[in-house]
Amino acid sequence: MLIRCVWHPLLPYFLEGANNLEVLTLGQGDDDLDFNASTEPEHVPRCLSSCLRAISVENFRSQETEFEMLKFFLKNGKVLKTLEISSPRQIDKREKDSILEKISEFPEHPRRVRLQFAEISSRLCKRI
Repeated sequence: MLIRCVWHPLLPYFLEGANNLEVLTLGQGDDDLDFNASTEPEHVPRCLSSCLRAISVENFRSQETEFEMLKFFLKNGKVLKTLEISSPRQIDKREKDSILEKISEFPEHPRRVRLQFAEISSRLCKRI
C-alpha cells in the first residue's frame, strides 16, 4: 500500500489504520511544518514497526521541524529501508551532502536505512 499525504498532527492516527503500508510519501505546502516534541504522538503507529519500508519527503526545506519529523520516523521505523528527500528548489551537491550528513548523525538513524536525495523537476514543484 502507498499513501501520499502532508504532515498533520492527526497523521499518526491515520497511519495506525494502515496495517499494510509499505511506502509513505510526505509532501509539504508553503506553510511551515508543525512538528515538534509536543506534536510527536505518544503511541507509535503499528505500520512503523511492522511494514513501512520506504519514506519519501517532498519539498524538504531543511527546517529544524522537518529534521525532528525525520528523527521520529527513523527512531520508530523498525523495518524502514529507505529515506528519500527532495527539495522544492535546486540545491548544490555540498548542501545535499550537508543535509544527508546531518541526518546520518542522528542517534535515531539506524545504519540499515539508506539515505538518498532525489532531484525534483522544477515543473513538478510549481503550484497548479
